[in-house]
Amino acid sequence: MSAVGEDRSLAVVATETALAAVSLVDGTREWRQTFQSATVTGPDTSAELAAVGLADGRLAAVGLDGTDSWETNVTDGDLPSFSPAVTTDGVFVATETGVVAL
Repeated sequence: MSAVGEDRSLAVVATETALAAVSLVDGTREWRQTFQSATVTGPDTSAELAAVGLADGRLAAVGLDGTDSWETNVTDGDLPSFSPAVTTDGVFVATETGVVAL
């Protein structure tokens, strides 16, 4: 599962337990952020952020420069159902019981 950054210079890929960014210019890995829980959705990106849903019901995000990573509970144990939608207004996550806006 992958997403392309807004400026089309990076592809962000979700692996079993990580997000990684690969340069679309020369193919080098720019960064990798590993999580304690498995990824359960594909990533989405904005101009500054990549986000992915985790199996423990959390949402994880990493700045497109590889810094400023964070994780937060999305709901009370609900799994993210679809890839998060990352916009300039925030991050939106569909779960088993509704949509959560962060």
